[in-house]
Parts: sequence; structure tokens; C-alpha cells
Amino acid sequence: MTVEPSTGGGANEANEVGMDQVFAAGGVMGRLIAARDWTATAFGPLRDWGPTLRTAVSICLESGFPKMVLWGPELVYIYNDAYAAMIGHKHPGCLGRPFRQVWPEIWDTMCPMFDQVMSGGGATWSQDQLLLLNRRGYLEECYFTFSLSPIRDVAGGGVVGVLATVQEMTRQVLGARRLACLRELATATSDPRSPREVCTRAVEVLDRYSGDVPYGVVLLRDPHAQRPGLRPVASCGLAGDPETLDRPEGRRQRDDGSFALPEAQVLGVLSAFGRDAALPELMDALSSGQARVVHRLPERLPLRLTGGCRPPNSAIVVPLAEGCDGLPIGLLLAGISDQLALGSDYRDFIELIAGQISTAVLAARANEVERARAADAFYQALHDELTGLPNRTALLDQLGQALTHARCHQRRVAVLFVDLDGFKTVNDSLGHQAGDELLREVAARLLQTVRPGDTVARFSGDEFAVLCGDVTSTAPIEAVADRIVTTLAIPKTACGRTVIVTASVGIAVSGPELSDSGDILRAADIAMYAAKRQGRSCRVIFDEVMRAQALCRLRTEKDLRRALVTDELRLFYQPVMNMAGELTGVEALVRWQHPERGLLEPEAFLPIAEETGLIVPLGRWVLETACRAAGTWASRLPTGVAPRIAVNVSTCQLADPRFLPELTALLDATNADDRYELGLEITESALVDDTSAVAATLHDLCAHGVILYVDDFGSGYSSLSRLHRIPLDGLKIDRRCIARMTEDPAEHAVVAAVIGLAHTLGLTAIAKGVETPDQLAALQALRCDLIQGYLLARPQPDLPSWRPAIVERC
Repeated sequence: MTVEPSTGGGANEANEVGMDQVFAAGGVMGRLIAARDWTATAFGPLRDWGPTLRTAVSICLESGFPKMVLWGPELVYIYNDAYAAMIGHKHPGCLGRPFRQVWPEIWDTMCPMFDQVMSGGGATWSQDQLLLLNRRGYLEECYFTFSLSPIRDVAGGGVVGVLATVQEMTRQVLGARRLACLRELATATSDPRSPREVCTRAVEVLDRYSGDVPYGVVLLRDPHAQRPGLRPVASCGLAGDPETLDRPEGRRQRDDGSFALPEAQVLGVLSAFGRDAALPELMDALSSGQARVVHRLPERLPLRLTGGCRPPNSAIVVPLAEGCDGLPIGLLLAGISDQLALGSDYRDFIELIAGQISTAVLAARANEVERARAADAFYQALHDELTGLPNRTALLDQLGQALTHARCHQRRVAVLFVDLDGFKTVNDSLGHQAGDELLREVAARLLQTVRPGDTVARFSGDEFAVLCGDVTSTAPIEAVADRIVTTLAIPKTACGRTVIVTASVGIAVSGPELSDSGDILRAADIAMYAAKRQGRSCRVIFDEVMRAQALCRLRTEKDLRRALVTDELRLFYQPVMNMAGELTGVEALVRWQHPERGLLEPEAFLPIAEETGLIVPLGRWVLETACRAAGTWASRLPTGVAPRIAVNVSTCQLADPRFLPELTALLDATNADDRYELGLEITESALVDDTSAVAATLHDLCAHGVILYVDDFGSGYSSLSRLHRIPLDGLKIDRRCIARMTEDPAEHAVVAAVIGLAHTLGLTAIAKGVETPDQLAALQALRCDLIQGYLLARPQPDLPSWRPAIVERC
């Protein structure tokens, strides 16, 4: 940019910049310059300033960016308010003085660029230029991006000065450099094997960033020591005692000829820092947990930088993270460059370094503890701590081996599931100590009852399993089961009390249809529940009828898993209306388009989905499909109307930690705030679920604008005391109550009570399964708010096929 004022204004200089205009927008600097006598400077008296100077000064003062005018051969200073704020204690003394006198420390750097501009070489610029400035009483590492433009005289055309625009980039440059340091540090310490290795890797990274951290020392506490002493483990940037440095062993030489500290040795520098009395600030930081600044460090310890220079005067001591005893696990001491101020940015940077080292050291210590406990953990992983029996994992491993052996020797394997009848009553009434004592007694009796070579395992809770190998017929196995039933029926003593606990035993024997571990365990489990249904304290062997039922269930489960990935599921939508017949929303209902069995209602597969955990991915699919469909409907509805869509969710979904973040991401992706409203229908069991995770999820859902309903209210599981604690919007009355309300006065009373309860709590009452005009009339009389059912519309695969003319929100 060349500054050349307009010419040709006539004798009255009409186009020249007047003095009032020069200082009008100049702010503080404008007033200061206007009030100053410039006679003795290169500028001369104000009345003699020509159009070139006036124009240049006007441009400078009016700019919101830091600018300065350097005038004449000596480059005498004038600058604006933004520049004054940037130069520290130099202002206002430098005003009107030559640049070389003001900034002698950077003259050698800036002079060639000034000469280029003043000699007619045109404008120049520099980006992120390093300058060591003395603007606060010490040399400071600073970075600037600036442009230098010639100021040409209006009369002769020669260059008479420089107009400079300056932007300080110190914070950005240092921030980027320190961010790179932190990234390298995170990578270097990401796979720690020991605390010492963590510290060594950390200081190697810091050594590459000596401009920010001239030197660093990491000191750790011995977690097993009696007193909180410090043990230096690694350092960078500092040389040790001369006699130590003369020894070549273990040292690593850098490219510049200096030596870095070895990884496995503690040299003189570490020994110096290991003397607690040498730097009391170390122990002060350790005991207080607060950062401390150490002053006059070179005077207090015989240290020097690796290049032989005297270390900076000050350092900051930052505590690492707290250990189990509440004290920091160690300290990070970092030198403060004499060219960097100890501001909040630098302190934050060092604290982030300390935080990364802390995380890695703690992880390394955890790994060491884990390795030390590996042998014991292996045993514990395969045995039940309470009874000493093999656990589920061990049983599964042994079962797999037994099945392989049986196939090779034409034998069979039997598994007996033993579930204690009445154990929960004992545990709840007499306490866990009695329950534990009872489980140990049961384990001992089982070991005495089974055959030699059989394996007794504690499978889970109050459920045990017996693995019998080399089975040639079921008679011996049934005999074992009978002995178990008889033995466990004998009264037992727990905490001095006589208790009676029986056993239900399910038997499964391997064969062509039960050939792997999963099949035989499921069969034994099915037989055990059959024993419970037959009255308990008995044994049942898995048979053909159970097999057929199990196969049907397994087939459905297998097909359902396939359906989740082959696009066999469908969503139908049933309208929800108010008593005026206006649509207020829809409920999404899942159907299964089975390739062989046709369109299946939810009752045919949802119970199996609940039992197998498939309800979670199935529910995720329903939510995604419903929300994306609702997002498309918004464009087909009247302006300003957002459709409301309700989706059923199970307690399993609510307890899944991924449910809430996945749902909120889905709502954001489908623009729910602008396009539709989502309602979730929870089961009554969710109301009585005491887990904090489910309760927290319900409150978080409400905070995200999700509407909550209790589905099938009145089925008998609700905890009324919890209704007001959960952010509900409505109660959906059980369809079975609606179906009988016009014939059964008791059911009519239940419906009336639910509607009254909803209104008392400020909730919406919604009736499901409305199929007759009489039911509708009865609900109108009870002032029910919303209704849905076959009387109004059957579920359909899309919105337009039944959308009425009037659409409103609830």
C-alpha cells in the first residue's frame, strides 16, 4: 500500500486533509498529538504539516488496527490508540522519537525492511515475525504480523516515511506451539508400562519445546513410603554436577553435541532436586496441593542448562494428581523462560502438562498393580469367591471340553441346573450374612451328593450347576438329581436360625439336538423353570415337548435377528384424537413382515425380544424410523403445525447408557425442535425401577423436550408415590379396562379413577383400544382428553391415508 494524498485542490487546498479532520477520530492519541509541540521534531510545527503528513497521520489515527507513522530518515514515531495499548511502558515516552531509540533491541531485524521501503523498493510485509521486545522491563518473546507501506510526498513523489500496520500474534503462535507440545505428550505417554517410562517420555517431549519449557523435572512420591518424600525420576534441559557429566556411561548425545539425561539413571541434577531442604517450595506445593513459584533458582542449586548457560531465575512447581492418600503423587517443576511472563496462559499450559503426566503415571501404576495381581486374578476369574466353587466361566470352559471328549468317545454329557426355592425370602428376612452362610452350606452338600468326577459350579446368584460327563443313560443322572432334591430339602442352619430351602432341578442331556454348550445350557434352564411350575422341590428332564417349544422360540429369535438387518420390520401409525375428532398425534406400532408367516403383530415377537435383549436394537430401529418419518410429515402439514409421534420404549432401553446420547443425536439430525414432537411411552415397571440410571434418563429426556407417557396404566404395577417424581405428560389407560368399562361397573370405576388421577396431577388422560360408540360416549362423559382405537382408525403405514382435515397439537 502506497500512501499518496490527492492533489490539484487549488490555492485553498480544498482537497487536503485539514488539521481538525486529522485529529477528529484519533481518540486519546489524537488529543495527545494535537496538544503536543512538535517544533523540535522531524515533523515540525503542526501548522506546517503538509498534505502528505496530514493524510498519513489521519489514516493512522482513524484505523481500528494498530498503526504507526514513521517519518523522515530517522523514522520518527506517531501511532494510534490500538498501537499504544500494545507497547506497554514505552507509551507515551516513545511518541515523537526515532524508532531506533525506542526499540534498539529489534533494530537489526527491522532496519533492512525499513531501508527497502524508504529506498523506493515498495511495500513489504512479514508474518509471525519473532521479535524480542522490552516493553515490560524485560526482553519478551513476541510474534507480529505487519505490513510496511511507503509514504510518498505529494509534491516530489519521493518516499518520506513508512505507514506500518501491526497485528500481534504472540498468543496465537505460542498457543499453536503449546498445543502441538500437548499432542506430542499425549501420544508419547499413551501406552505407559511404568511411571518411570512415562516421566522419561514426557521430558523427552518437553526437551523439544525448550522455548516454552527451558527445563523440567518430574518428581514422584513413593506410594509405599512412610513419609511424603519426593524421588526425582526424569528431567530435561538441565546439566548435572561436573563430575557426573564427565562420565560417559548411559548418556545420550544430541545432534548439537549436548547430552540429555539417561532414561534409567539419576544424575547429579536429580540428586540436587532430591534434597528436600534445598527447595522448601517443593514440600510446600506437595502438602498444599497448590502451584508455587520458585525464585532465584540458580543461586540456590548448582545447576546449568545443557548448553552450559545459566538457567532462568524462576520456575513453577505444579502438583500432579492426588493419590489414594489425598496427597499429590508428585510434582512437575518447569523453568519459566526469562522471555515469557508467568501469566495465566503459561500457568494453564504447565498445569495441562502436569495433568497429562498425572493421567499416564496413574495408568502406569494401575498397570503395574494389575500385573502384580495377574496370577491371583486368574484364579479369581474362574472361581466363586463366596463358595470356592468353579464359576460360570469355568463351567462353560469345562462343558466345552466335556462335549468334545464325549463326541470322540460316543458318550453324552449332562448338565443339571439347581435353583434354590425360597432363598430370596431367607436373604431378605435374615440378611446377606445368613444368605451367604446358606449358599456355602448348599455348596458343601452338593459336593457330597454328586458322583466322583462331576463338577459343581455356582452359576449365578442362588443358581448352581452340576456337570456330569461320560453319561451312557439318564438313570444315573436322574438319581443324582433326586439326591440333590432330597439333600437340599433337609433343614439348614444360617446365623443360628433353622431355615428350609428346597431346590428345583432341570436336567439336559447332550445329543444330536443338543450338541453345543449354548443349547444344552438353555435346555437345562428351560427344564428348571418347568420344575418350578410343577410345584418346586422336584426335578424335570428336558423332553421332546420342551424341545419343540424351545425350537419355536429359538427359530423366532433367529428370524428376528435376521429381520433387524434385512428390512423385514414395518412401522404402522395409529392416530390419537381429541373428543372433537381432531388429530393430535400418532402412535408408532411395529409389525414384522415375516417371509413365511406373513405380517406378525407385536405379541408374536416382542416378548422374545425382551427376553433376549433384542428389544434394544429393535427399539433403536423403531425410534430412528419413526423420527425420520415424522420429519418428512412436517412438510405435508399446515404451516406451524408440528406432528406429535409416540413410540414405546422398554425399561431395558432406558437402562442402556447409549440410549440417551443416541436419541438426542437422532433428534438433532431430524430437526425435531422445528419439525415434530416426540413422545415416549414407558411401561409401568419403569415407575418402580429404583435404579438411578433409569430415573436420571427420564429427567434428561424431559430436559430435551421429549414427552413422557405411562403406557397401559392400570395393569397393576405402578407405584403411585412415584408418579409426581417423574416428569410425565400423560397416562394411557390399559385397553383391557376400556374393553370392559361399559359392561363392568368396577372397570368403569377404574377408568374414572385413572382419568381423575391424571387430571389431579395435571396430566393428559389417553384411552387406548376404543372400539365401540358406547365406550366413546362413556369416555366423553368422564372427560377423557384423548382417545385412540379401531373405532377411529386402524393403524396404517403412512400419515396421508387417514389424516383428517383439522390437525392441531394437544
